[in-house]
Amino acid sequence: DSTVDRTSGGNSKDRKMAAATLKKLLEFVAPEKMSLAAACLAMSITSLSNLAFPKLIGKLIDQMNATKCQPNKRFVLMTLAVLTMGALGSWVRTYFFNLASFSVSRRLRTKLYRSIMAQEMGFFDENRSSDLAALLSEDVQVTASAVTGNLAKLYRYLNSSVGGTAMLLSISPRLTVVSLSIAPVMGMSAMLYGLHARRLAK
Repeated sequence: DSTVDRTSGGNSKDRKMAAATLKKLLEFVAPEKMSLAAACLAMSITSLSNLAFPKLIGKLIDQMNATKCQPNKRFVLMTLAVLTMGALGSWVRTYFFNLASFSVSRRLRTKLYRSIMAQEMGFFDENRSSDLAALLSEDVQVTASAVTGNLAKLYRYLNSSVGGTAMLLSISPRLTVVSLSIAPVMGMSAMLYGLHARRLAK
Protein backbone atom coordinates (compact mmCIF):
# COMPACT_ATOMS: atom_id res chain seq x y z
CA ASP A 1 0.00 0.00 0.00
CA SER A 2 2.81 2.40 0.84
CA THR A 3 4.43 1.68 -2.54
CA VAL A 4 1.16 2.45 -4.31
CA ASP A 5 0.78 5.66 -2.31
CA ARG A 6 4.31 6.76 -3.20
CA THR A 7 3.70 5.96 -6.87
CA SER A 8 0.42 7.86 -6.99
CA GLY A 9 2.00 10.76 -5.11
CA GLY A 10 4.90 10.84 -7.54
CA ASN A 11 2.56 10.78 -10.52
CA SER A 12 0.52 13.62 -9.04
CA LYS A 13 3.67 15.67 -8.47
CA ASP A 14 4.85 15.00 -12.04
CA ARG A 15 1.49 16.11 -13.41
CA LYS A 16 1.63 19.32 -11.38
CA MET A 17 5.16 20.05 -12.60
CA ALA A 18 4.15 19.34 -16.20
CA ALA A 19 1.12 21.63 -15.87
CA ALA A 20 3.27 24.41 -14.38
CA THR A 21 5.84 24.05 -17.17
CA LEU A 22 3.11 24.11 -19.82
CA LYS A 23 1.62 27.23 -18.25
CA LYS A 24 4.97 29.03 -18.35
CA LEU A 25 5.53 28.05 -21.98
CA LEU A 26 2.07 29.27 -22.94
CA GLU A 27 2.86 32.58 -21.25
CA PHE A 28 5.81 32.93 -23.62
CA VAL A 29 3.59 32.11 -26.59
CA ALA A 30 0.81 34.53 -25.59
CA PRO A 31 2.52 37.69 -27.00
CA GLU A 32 2.60 35.99 -30.41
CA LYS A 33 -1.16 35.55 -30.56
CA MET A 34 -1.51 37.77 -33.65
CA SER A 35 1.10 35.79 -35.59
CA LEU A 36 -0.45 32.51 -34.47
CA ALA A 37 -3.93 33.75 -35.41
CA ALA A 38 -2.70 34.69 -38.90
CA ALA A 39 -1.00 31.30 -39.24
CA CYS A 40 -4.17 29.48 -38.15
CA LEU A 41 -6.25 31.49 -40.62
CA ALA A 42 -3.83 30.62 -43.41
CA MET A 43 -3.94 26.97 -42.35
CA SER A 44 -7.74 27.04 -42.55
CA ILE A 45 -7.51 28.40 -46.10
CA THR A 46 -5.02 25.69 -47.04
CA SER A 47 -7.21 22.97 -45.54
CA LEU A 48 -10.24 24.34 -47.37
CA SER A 49 -8.40 24.26 -50.69
CA ASN A 50 -7.14 20.73 -50.01
CA LEU A 51 -10.68 19.58 -49.29
CA ALA A 52 -12.12 21.39 -52.31
CA PHE A 53 -9.57 20.07 -54.82
CA PRO A 54 -10.73 16.40 -54.86
CA LYS A 55 -14.33 17.55 -55.27
CA LEU A 56 -13.34 19.74 -58.20
CA ILE A 57 -11.50 16.83 -59.81
CA GLY A 58 -14.59 14.65 -59.33
CA LYS A 59 -16.78 17.25 -61.01
CA LEU A 60 -14.24 17.54 -63.82
CA ILE A 61 -14.34 13.80 -64.46
CA ASP A 62 -18.15 13.76 -64.34
CA GLN A 63 -18.33 16.67 -66.77
CA MET A 64 -15.92 15.05 -69.22
CA ASN A 65 -17.80 11.74 -69.06
CA ALA A 66 -21.14 13.45 -69.60
CA THR A 67 -20.19 15.80 -72.44
CA LYS A 68 -17.30 13.81 -73.99
CA CYS A 69 -15.36 17.04 -74.44
CA GLN A 70 -12.70 19.14 -72.80
CA PRO A 71 -13.60 21.15 -69.66
CA ASN A 72 -14.45 24.82 -70.14
CA LYS A 73 -12.07 27.64 -69.27
CA ARG A 74 -14.12 28.72 -66.28
CA PHE A 75 -13.68 25.37 -64.59
CA VAL A 76 -9.94 25.35 -65.30
CA LEU A 77 -9.55 28.87 -63.88
CA MET A 78 -11.50 27.85 -60.78
CA THR A 79 -9.18 24.89 -60.24
CA LEU A 80 -6.10 27.08 -60.68
CA ALA A 81 -7.54 29.61 -58.21
CA VAL A 82 -8.05 26.88 -55.61
CA LEU A 83 -4.49 25.61 -56.07
CA THR A 84 -3.06 29.14 -55.89
CA MET A 85 -5.05 29.88 -52.75
CA GLY A 86 -3.75 26.70 -51.12
CA ALA A 87 -0.14 27.49 -52.06
CA LEU A 88 -0.35 31.05 -50.71
CA GLY A 89 -2.03 29.82 -47.53
CA SER A 90 0.73 27.27 -47.00
CA TRP A 91 3.42 29.94 -47.44
CA VAL A 92 1.72 32.39 -45.06
CA ARG A 93 1.19 29.62 -42.50
CA THR A 94 4.86 28.62 -42.58
CA TYR A 95 6.02 32.23 -42.38
CA PHE A 96 3.94 33.19 -39.35
CA PHE A 97 4.58 29.96 -37.45
CA ASN A 98 8.33 30.39 -37.96
CA LEU A 99 8.04 34.04 -36.93
CA ALA A 100 6.27 33.05 -33.72
CA SER A 101 8.82 30.31 -33.03
CA PHE A 102 11.79 32.67 -33.44
CA SER A 103 10.16 35.33 -31.26
CA VAL A 104 9.46 32.81 -28.49
CA SER A 105 13.02 31.47 -28.68
CA ARG A 106 14.41 35.01 -28.50
CA ARG A 107 12.48 35.76 -25.30
CA LEU A 108 13.40 32.39 -23.79
CA ARG A 109 17.06 32.93 -24.65
CA THR A 110 17.07 36.44 -23.16
CA LYS A 111 15.45 35.31 -19.92
CA LEU A 112 17.75 32.29 -19.63
CA TYR A 113 20.83 34.43 -20.29
CA ARG A 114 19.84 36.89 -17.57
CA SER A 115 19.24 34.00 -15.18
CA ILE A 116 22.68 32.52 -15.95
CA MET A 117 24.43 35.86 -15.50
CA ALA A 118 22.76 36.29 -12.10
CA GLN A 119 24.30 33.05 -10.78
CA GLU A 120 27.27 32.93 -8.40
CA MET A 121 30.78 31.96 -9.47
CA GLY A 122 30.36 28.45 -8.10
CA PHE A 123 27.66 27.80 -10.68
CA PHE A 124 30.17 28.28 -13.51
CA ASP A 125 32.64 25.95 -11.79
CA GLU A 126 30.04 23.17 -11.74
CA ASN A 127 28.68 23.76 -15.27
CA ARG A 128 30.83 23.85 -18.38
CA SER A 129 30.56 26.84 -20.67
CA SER A 130 29.95 24.55 -23.67
CA ASP A 131 26.87 23.09 -21.96
CA LEU A 132 25.54 26.56 -21.20
CA ALA A 133 26.18 27.67 -24.78
CA ALA A 134 24.33 24.61 -26.11
CA LEU A 135 21.47 25.36 -23.73
CA LEU A 136 21.23 28.92 -25.03
CA SER A 137 21.51 28.04 -28.71
CA GLU A 138 20.05 24.60 -29.39
CA ASP A 139 17.81 23.69 -26.46
CA VAL A 140 15.98 27.01 -26.45
CA GLN A 141 15.23 26.77 -30.17
CA VAL A 142 14.06 23.16 -29.82
CA THR A 143 11.73 24.13 -26.96
CA ALA A 144 10.23 27.06 -28.86
CA SER A 145 9.78 24.98 -32.01
CA ALA A 146 8.15 22.20 -30.00
CA VAL A 147 5.63 24.58 -28.42
CA THR A 148 4.60 26.32 -31.64
CA GLY A 149 4.81 23.07 -33.61
CA ASN A 150 2.47 21.25 -31.23
CA LEU A 151 -0.01 24.13 -31.39
CA ALA A 152 0.14 23.97 -35.18
CA LYS A 153 -0.44 20.21 -35.18
CA LEU A 154 -3.36 20.53 -32.76
CA TYR A 155 -5.08 23.11 -34.93
CA ARG A 156 -4.28 21.20 -38.12
CA TYR A 157 -5.79 17.96 -36.82
CA LEU A 158 -8.84 19.78 -35.48
CA ASN A 159 -9.26 21.68 -38.72
CA SER A 160 -8.87 18.58 -40.87
CA SER A 161 -11.29 16.52 -38.79
CA VAL A 162 -13.99 19.21 -38.77
CA GLY A 163 -13.53 20.05 -42.45
CA GLY A 164 -13.40 16.41 -43.51
CA THR A 165 -16.53 15.59 -41.53
CA ALA A 166 -18.37 18.54 -43.07
CA MET A 167 -17.28 17.46 -46.55
CA LEU A 168 -18.42 13.88 -45.94
CA LEU A 169 -21.76 15.11 -44.61
CA SER A 170 -22.30 17.11 -47.79
CA ILE A 171 -21.58 14.02 -49.91
CA SER A 172 -23.31 11.24 -47.94
CA PRO A 173 -24.76 11.92 -44.47
CA ARG A 174 -25.67 8.28 -43.89
CA LEU A 175 -22.18 7.00 -44.69
CA THR A 176 -20.69 9.72 -42.47
CA VAL A 177 -22.83 8.67 -39.50
CA VAL A 178 -21.80 5.04 -39.98
CA SER A 179 -18.12 6.01 -40.18
CA LEU A 180 -18.32 8.19 -37.07
CA SER A 181 -20.09 5.45 -35.12
CA ILE A 182 -17.07 3.19 -35.66
CA ALA A 183 -14.61 5.79 -34.33
CA PRO A 184 -15.42 5.31 -30.58
CA VAL A 185 -15.02 1.54 -30.94
CA MET A 186 -11.64 1.94 -32.62
CA GLY A 187 -10.54 4.49 -30.01
CA MET A 188 -11.57 2.23 -27.12
CA SER A 189 -9.77 -0.73 -28.70
CA ALA A 190 -6.60 1.32 -29.13
CA MET A 191 -6.78 2.52 -25.52
CA LEU A 192 -7.24 -1.03 -24.17
CA TYR A 193 -4.37 -2.28 -26.30
CA GLY A 194 -2.15 0.54 -25.00
CA LEU A 195 -2.99 -0.34 -21.39
CA HIS A 196 -2.27 -4.01 -22.07
CA ALA A 197 1.07 -3.17 -23.72
CA ARG A 198 1.98 -0.96 -20.75
CA ARG A 199 1.28 -3.80 -18.31
CA LEU A 200 3.45 -6.15 -20.37
CA ALA A 201 6.26 -3.58 -20.40
CA LYS A 202 6.24 -3.45 -16.59
